[in-house]
Amino acid sequence: MQITVAEAEGVGTRAGYYEQAGALRDMVQNHLLQLLSLIGMEPPHALEADVVRDEKLEVIQSLRPIKGDDVDRFVVRGQYGAGTVDGQAAPGYREESGVSSSSSTETFVALQLFVDNWRWAGVPFFLRTGKRMPRRVSEIALHLKRCRPSCSTRPRKSSNPMC
Repeated sequence: MQITVAEAEGVGTRAGYYEQAGALRDMVQNHLLQLLSLIGMEPPHALEADVVRDEKLEVIQSLRPIKGDDVDRFVVRGQYGAGTVDGQAAPGYREESGVSSSSSTETFVALQLFVDNWRWAGVPFFLRTGKRMPRRVSEIALHLKRCRPSCSTRPRKSSNPMC
């Protein structure tokens, strides 16, 4: 499962905000986790706001925490550097107006996450977002495999890793 939101532009006039938030707070916690929860949730028994919210929350609560040494294994952070856009010189993040020259704020982040429930057991979710990427794109790419027949009658709270 891959969720990508790439932006071709830099931070522009949002440098003050972005310097405080970075890609994790700006895009991952606000947008990409919403997409992950919509994709990962079980079908709601009714199309009511509270029911859908509860199903999405169950996915978020099932995310495996990334702790200690696992951060280096499952998270990549970076900043865009100086380059060219459409043949024109473009500044790096630290050269943008309103950004500290010693900033460590990420403008790119990629994460490998796991949803620890019966349906998504062992399936990696790759989330990526960044500024000043080669092209603007928002996409969700998933490769589905047929579930084994024994899993089709699974109990609601099962942790069956065989599917």
